[in-house]
Amino acid sequence: MGQFGGFFKAKRIALGKTLRQFCLENKLDPGNVSKLERGLFSPPQHQKLEEYAKLLGLKEGADDWYQFFDLAAAGAGKIPQDI
Repeated sequence: MGQFGGFFKAKRIALGKTLRQFCLENKLDPGNVSKLERGLFSPPQHQKLEEYAKLLGLKEGADDWYQFFDLAAAGAGKIPQDI
């Protein structure tokens, strides 16, 4: 499991949501989110990434918010913007 996917999954679980619950409530495809969490899909680009961050309850400007975006950049083979 990739670091981004593991972080995503941990935040979802911290919300007390199963994969299917989270996806149903947020109109997401459980197969795609599962592949994202398992590192089979690369992290999404900025707009979708921001949507996911908000769905996971991450607060803009908080440490978790920046970590989420940094892990996404690293998972996509890019250098995080704040470095």
